[in-house]
Amino acid sequence: MAKVLILEDNLELALYWQRLLEAQNHGVQCCDTVAAALTLTEKMQPDLVIVDMLIKSGDTPLPQGGLTLVGKLKLLGTSCPPLLGVSGMKRSNYLKSTALEVAEKMGLDLALYKPISEEQLLKAVSYLLTLKPVPN
Repeated sequence: MAKVLILEDNLELALYWQRLLEAQNHGVQCCDTVAAALTLTEKMQPDLVIVDMLIKSGDTPLPQGGLTLVGKLKLLGTSCPPLLGVSGMKRSNYLKSTALEVAEKMGLDLALYKPISEEQLLKAVSYLLTLKPVPN
C-alpha cells in the first residue's frame, strides 16, 4: 500500500481519484492548496504526489499553484517523492509553453493532460511507484 497525496482544486475530481486509488489499496489524502500540500507532505511522507498545475479559488487562479509545489518538493532532493503533474491547459497559439512543460524541466516525473481516464491514472501511479519502492 502506497501513500498518495493529491493536490487538486476540483474537489469532485480529487474525491473520484481518491476512491479509485483507495480501491487499489493505496492510502490517499487530498488538498486544494500548496500550503496544505506541504503540511501533508511533511506529516504523511507520501510515496507519490499528484499535482494539479493550475490551482484556483473559485474562478481565480492562485499565484501558488502546482509549479510552486513541484519546486518546493524538488528542494527535498532524494527525499522528494515521485511527482505526477496534471493539467487541463494545453499548448495553443497564445500559450507557447504549458505549466506541465515547465514542471518537466524542473524534474516532474510524469505529465498527463486532463481529461485522464481511470486506466491512464492507474498506469501512471503504478509506474511512478516503481521509481521509489514503497516500504511494507
